[in-house]
Amino acid sequence: MPKRCRSVSEAEGQPSTAVGQSPFERSSETWYRDGNIVLQAGNTQFKVHQGLLERQSSVFSELFSQPPKPGVETVEGCRVVDLEESDEDIQLLLTALYEPRPALKDPVPFKFVSAMIRMGLSYRIPQLYEEALERLTMELPTTLEEYDQRNGVWTSIIEEKGLVIKIVNLAHECGIHTILPAAYFRCLSNMDALLYGELLGDEPDSPRSEAACLTAVRACVAGREPLYSAFNRTFAWAREVGQSWSCDDEEQCLYATRPWLCNVLWNPVPKIERVLLNRKHLTSKEFLLLTCTDLCEKCSKEAQEKFEVERPVTWKELPGYFGLPKWEDLKNP
Repeated sequence: MPKRCRSVSEAEGQPSTAVGQSPFERSSETWYRDGNIVLQAGNTQFKVHQGLLERQSSVFSELFSQPPKPGVETVEGCRVVDLEESDEDIQLLLTALYEPRPALKDPVPFKFVSAMIRMGLSYRIPQLYEEALERLTMELPTTLEEYDQRNGVWTSIIEEKGLVIKIVNLAHECGIHTILPAAYFRCLSNMDALLYGELLGDEPDSPRSEAACLTAVRACVAGREPLYSAFNRTFAWAREVGQSWSCDDEEQCLYATRPWLCNVLWNPVPKIERVLLNRKHLTSKEFLLLTCTDLCEKCSKEAQEKFEVERPVTWKELPGYFGLPKWEDLKNP
């Protein structure tokens, strides 16, 4: 939560100055001629409407209720309230309060979602926090059905390098636990990025995005072993096709498809991200298991049944793999 408001004079230890001498920049986006209060964050000032902010936020109402001390600076006759957040965060907050917010179907940059979460919590503006949380939950769902619909495609947040790691760090910063199992799971597809940040370019020495916080790294590392076990259970059918049940084409299933499947699934190491894919996505070209469709009808049916039995089990246990409470016990602010 932001600290009490401070005048510029208090913050800088300097007497009031005229507008022309001010070292602060006026926001080019949020400077209303009829505004009656000036917010100051970083090196930027924002001329806004006190009543509007008070209606939106009880924290602003509390800040503005504190009487200014004698001799505090004014700008265009308006009181200046000094805030501790960055000018970018305050600009994003004011944009969200003053302008129509994008519909959920319209993707927005992560920095916008991050600011809505943090500012919504800090300034007690539930609608901002809830809208941003809905976007995060759309991308990192809490049910297997919703996970199947997403298929790992970003739809409400614009994809960028290191996005899932940024979301994980935001979740830890703000105590958002419901999205962590799916977020951790996605992190496991790139351990190098998890530990060191994702490369921002194609060269090995390219700059990197932020790395995951230590708590997240520990959780992901701890989750790998049980997920490998879940992987082996989920794809156990691949080692049984053409032999463990009746088969209509042993030559194709046992001697052609089965060795190929085992090689793709386990060599050189299992690709953990496949453990929660549904059959439609698993047999797409992207995941290289198109040969599953070459199984005879009996083997295909048996394999699909065994596969679909294990997937919900893995999803149910997913939070526990990372040392988190059960799905139903995960909480948010």
